Amino acid sequence: MNSSSRRHFLKLTGGASTLLTSALMGNTGFTGWTGNESPVNDEKTLVYILFAGGLDSFNLLVPTGSAYSTYQNSRSDLALPLNSLRSLNNINYGLHQNCSGLANLFNTNNLSFLSNVGTLVEPTVKADLNPNSGHPLPLAIASHFDQQRQWESAQPRGGATASAVQGWAGRLADIINAPNSPFGNASGASMNFSLAGNNLFQVGQNNSAFVHQPGGALGLTTQGGSPTEDKNELHQAILSQSYQHHFRENFARISNNSIAQQTLIEDALSDFNENNFVGNFSGSIGNQLKDAVKLIAGRQILGLKRQTIFIKVGGWDMHGDLLDPFSRLISQVSQSIDAFQRTLEEINLASTVVSFTASDFARTLRSNGRGSDHAWGGPQFAFGEPVDGGKLFGNFPNLAINGPDDAGGGGRIIPTIAIDEYYADLLRWFGITDQDQLCEILPNLQNFNGRTPPNFIT
Repeated sequence: MNSSSRRHFLKLTGGASTLLTSALMGNTGFTGWTGNESPVNDEKTLVYILFAGGLDSFNLLVPTGSAYSTYQNSRSDLALPLNSLRSLNNINYGLHQNCSGLANLFNTNNLSFLSNVGTLVEPTVKADLNPNSGHPLPLAIASHFDQQRQWESAQPRGGATASAVQGWAGRLADIINAPNSPFGNASGASMNFSLAGNNLFQVGQNNSAFVHQPGGALGLTTQGGSPTEDKNELHQAILSQSYQHHFRENFARISNNSIAQQTLIEDALSDFNENNFVGNFSGSIGNQLKDAVKLIAGRQILGLKRQTIFIKVGGWDMHGDLLDPFSRLISQVSQSIDAFQRTLEEINLASTVVSFTASDFARTLRSNGRGSDHAWGGPQFAFGEPVDGGKLFGNFPNLAINGPDDAGGGGRIIPTIAIDEYYADLLRWFGITDQDQLCEILPNLQNFNGRTPPNFIT
């Protein structure tokens, strides 16, 4: 196996140790399905798009009415000109000028924004930030690593339980794939697919992601009787052995499962007619969204009625330079998302897919000279035919520096929609309507009982 294949193999099976660790830490508490539930006959996919590094979402969605002057004063040299913004129907907000695709989706009721989303332990206002208040806050609010883990795990305080080293899509898979499940994922393939390497989001106690790389996943098959073929046959022989050592046995089991899935998934991907692609799939996100289309179109071949797909787009940590790099990246995002949605419409699958965004945090309103720094809450968006589109959900924050929504430090906005509330609406659409199951997947959700959820999916 050459060095490139070895790296590919490690990416493919790198979730083994994480999965084993979580399995050793005990059950999550879900007791399983009774077998009496009504069978699920439809197909649905959730597509999670992570903007890694901290998306400057207040330069994505900008107030255009009376609040524009506050935005302009707070952002100073980072403020976008009012006359450059893409107009949005029925709301006093505009999009970055390079977001014609996103504007089109919004104006055709296929995309909506959530005004101010972020990690929270419980509802939080500015007075709660006083160190003497005793109010619980998420750990390490300005840390890339910690905030990405919290977005992916839905655990803002971490913890020592098994769920602290699991992602919420992993816990979702544990429930959906439990014995007697009505969801009917009768498949040798994982319901969780990653197009961006290993992640916490899709790791559960008994389930983890299948990692698909550009050009296909690794298989231990070659043609022509080459030395590589001999090595692969030897590797397969090693994996086929029985081991008493717990880790070795699990590593062999997970590796064999990944290799078996590879053949199944490659068959599903190759079945897609690429002439069905519509629009401009641009950059890294475009390549990932193309593969996402193929995986969605291959659900029946894969035997999946439920599926999650993880996509990651980096490069948003713009401390030293923001305006030009942001313009280039957001253009790729807008074009690719528009092409993705148009392609799903072309192949008549748009009604079965909801996609949604996440990011470590927004960025400070105040400029540091050319860029901006780590902040907290900010706008996110969801798109797809099932989304209640063309709307802004929640109250958009006051963007004044040191204003009522500023946590301090130059415009770090306190979230008003918790990630738990955001995710809960997605899960309800996905078919998890039982409150106990929702709280199993989102352990922090119960802290927001009594609040009106966003309800951004019809």
